[in-house]
Amino acid sequence: MAEPQATARARGTRLAFADGIRGLAALWVVLFHASEGGHVDHLKAVLPAWFSRLVFDWGHLGVALFFVLSGFVMMHSVRGLAFNAGMGRRFMLRRLLRLTPPYYAAIAFVIGYAVLKAVLQHQPAPLPGAGAVVAHLLYLQDILALDTISVVFWTLCIEIQFYIAFTLLMLARHHASRRWGERKATLLALAGAALVGLPWAFGILSVPLYPGGFLSFWYCFMLGVLVSAQAERSALRAVFFGFVALLVAAGAATGSGVAWAALAGTALIYVGTRSAWLDRLLNLRALQYLGLVSYSLYLTHNQITGATQTVFKRLIGPSALGELALLGATIVACVLFASLCHWVVERPNIEWSRRIRLTPAGRDGVKRGV
Repeated sequence: MAEPQATARARGTRLAFADGIRGLAALWVVLFHASEGGHVDHLKAVLPAWFSRLVFDWGHLGVALFFVLSGFVMMHSVRGLAFNAGMGRRFMLRRLLRLTPPYYAAIAFVIGYAVLKAVLQHQPAPLPGAGAVVAHLLYLQDILALDTISVVFWTLCIEIQFYIAFTLLMLARHHASRRWGERKATLLALAGAALVGLPWAFGILSVPLYPGGFLSFWYCFMLGVLVSAQAERSALRAVFFGFVALLVAAGAATGSGVAWAALAGTALIYVGTRSAWLDRLLNLRALQYLGLVSYSLYLTHNQITGATQTVFKRLIGPSALGELALLGATIVACVLFASLCHWVVERPNIEWSRRIRLTPAGRDGVKRGV
């Protein structure tokens, strides 16, 4: 079967249109936290209400885009491969190597920032306890209901659970294929996994089965999995479009912004794999660079936003124009610091992770690395 157009238009080992969406999502989250911090109140007051809500108030929904992209990338990275136990171990190791070192560096940065801020303000340093630090290192802080070191770290706990659940799902598909064949096993595994998230999408269940659980957002992840899988297998298109229709109904019934944001992200991916004009639009250099540094940007932007505002806000009067200028400076500062983190910490780990082949040497002829 021919590879999807998304693969054909992948830039190097990266999917260009996916990076564009990731860059938009990261910027959206930055704008949301700038608003939450009260840094753009005067600016928002002079903007149309709908524009202010879209750009600032709804920016937290960028997380839903990240979850959809995560599912898309996971499924894309294992396309056409027999996902046995050995591959499952390599897959988890590869993902952990991508996620963890920048996360650990961000933990150290956030703690160091809090200490420096306390010293400069002549206040006691709010150091987390050893148990909280260990829980963060193991991605368990939300599951153990501990105070978080940074408000953005909760999504990493969810991501790790996605990795584990996806690995188990692919292993189940592999074992089922021995009995029913690969085509039927894939259809049953993905359709069944998608249905698991529907009670949360429809609001039948409002909380996960345990604190910090991933099931509340599983349907977002499965949207990404299915939009990738249907491009490879026409038999899955009915499952994909059926799942989308159910989530449209869920969004209409519950008014969930998460559901609508996830559907919008899925639509962008779907069109991006098939439309040259959207692919070119999302391949703009600025968006591609934001996508490149988006992980580091997400992990560190809150502290850099606070520092930039503290240093420069006293120089600019409380006006809409002044807040607009300061917002621009804040975004630049966040991107510059994220760039430093990306090239010093994140980039080497990306290179190391690429050395972990998902299949033994000589048996994997498709480029990986997304």
